Amino acid sequence: MKDRQGNLLFYALLIILGIFMEFLIIPNFIKQRANVDIGPEVFPQLITGILIVLSIAGFIMEYRALKKEGGSFKGYKIMLKSYFPHFLFLLSGLIFLILAPKLGFVVAAIPFMFFTLWLFGSEKKLLNLILSVTYPVVLFLIFTQVLRINFPAGIFGI
Repeated sequence: MKDRQGNLLFYALLIILGIFMEFLIIPNFIKQRANVDIGPEVFPQLITGILIVLSIAGFIMEYRALKKEGGSFKGYKIMLKSYFPHFLFLLSGLIFLILAPKLGFVVAAIPFMFFTLWLFGSEKKLLNLILSVTYPVVLFLIFTQVLRINFPAGIFGI
């Protein structure tokens, strides 16, 4: 029964996220082009619309199953302490997004990746350091040299 309550909460959050993206994020960050039938905003709106529809369907299915089992939300508690690493991960991701344009992708990604590896349980510090340096550098080189996609260079030009 607790799984059903958690699923209901999850679907409700997905519905809110989808509505937030559909009406606030996409219209403000993806500009429509004039005289174009299908612009760059269509695909994100389509994906968000699918997210909302599937979340509503999941919510209805879980709600019906919960009522069929005779359950309710009384006595349901969310253990926020168990989600603390996830909140830290989201916060560090936000910090990375703020710092990447200023410091550059590679410089900002190294501490972000090291912290993420440590946060989710990797205790081998030397391996974490090697991965934290190698992975962003390889990604940067693949995207800039092979695919010709620019990454934020930052103050160091890296």
